[in-house]
Amino acid sequence: MTKPEKIILKGDEAIELWKKGKDAWNRWVEENPVADVIFKGVNFGTLTKNGFVGFREYNFPAGKVDFSETHFGEGNVSFTETHFGEGYVNFSKAHFGGGHVNFSKAHFGEVLVWFANISFLGNADFSSLKKCDEVTIFSFKNVSFEKTFSLSGDFGCVVDMTGTKTSHH
Repeated sequence: MTKPEKIILKGDEAIELWKKGKDAWNRWVEENPVADVIFKGVNFGTLTKNGFVGFREYNFPAGKVDFSETHFGEGNVSFTETHFGEGYVNFSKAHFGGGHVNFSKAHFGEVLVWFANISFLGNADFSSLKKCDEVTIFSFKNVSFEKTFSLSGDFGCVVDMTGTKTSHH
């Protein structure tokens, strides 16, 4: 018996599905509950007309979610109430401009959440995070917060803030 091929949503296919909006995206996730989603290196700043990058209420499948080295442009970014799957979530070396970055009420999976080596030039909101008690690693290692930074949730691990710089205490 052969193993089924692992589903990987990436590149233009991932971008086109994202552009269709949360309903189309969430339908795809329902049909593909275990898959990797790769946005590594995507430049969202060139994909939007108003500079806003929205993933509000998007669901991600169980599997790897990779936004590493992604450019989010200069506008606002929303991952509010986004449900990340039960796999590895990676935002390391992502580039956020001066807009408000909002992860409030986001649900994270239990494996690992990685926000290392990032500069948040605008406000960064990680308040009222959900399911954080199941996360094994939540890292803001070597992150720079140039404006306000909010973080709250019931964490089941120590949040790694090693080398983190906050400008507004």
